[in-house]
Amino acid sequence: MAKARCPECGAGMIVGVAPYPLCRKCGRLALRCRNCRHYCGPMTECQDPRLPEPRRITDPDRFLSCCQLPLSPAGRAARSPVTVALLGGVLLALGLWAFTVVYTGLAHQPAPALFMRIPPGPQISLDETCDLRIIVFNPSRVTARRVTLVVERSYLEHFDLAYTQPVPMVEQRQAAVVLQYGDLPSGRDLQVQLELKPKEAGDWRGRFVLFSDGALRHKTITVSTQVSR
Repeated sequence: MAKARCPECGAGMIVGVAPYPLCRKCGRLALRCRNCRHYCGPMTECQDPRLPEPRRITDPDRFLSCCQLPLSPAGRAARSPVTVALLGGVLLALGLWAFTVVYTGLAHQPAPALFMRIPPGPQISLDETCDLRIIVFNPSRVTARRVTLVVERSYLEHFDLAYTQPVPMVEQRQAAVVLQYGDLPSGRDLQVQLELKPKEAGDWRGRFVLFSDGALRHKTITVSTQVSR
């Protein structure tokens, strides 16, 4: 639609929004032919169906008395307070229904169910590295948020973490080391590689705990690694 200007305040308005268009800014009637939806610019005439025949417009920027023609019965019904109230009630009911559907869907969204697999810990010597390959899989229908691997410090304190892939966000805690890897979409897997350099000989074991969403625990696996001299 073409742009027009309110003759009272000069604010922009849309042509042809109603037989009696009101300015959205000042609320005054913008009664001039150019702003009427029945005005045909190429023909420079008013094609209001309530007129017996199209009327020639010599000055589209002025107001004509034909705009004072009474509304049809359908037009009066559309502007009646009862119709407006009914339409408002219907729109309110639709809005409440949409909000309920969205809120209920979010509240009952299924939680992800992750699985983790860690091969048995190898037997290595002090001059070798321990290569742990951890596979996390998301078979659920929703994305797992903030997939996190928590490793007991009683295990990691006997090794130097030489390499990790992918690179996580690391948080050092008193009893554990937290490795956060981000989100895991539905049907995808996450392959984590930890390359550990042993500090001393012994049989070292610790728990690996898989979390998501910051608090949902999925699985716990105890890993044991024998380091010989």
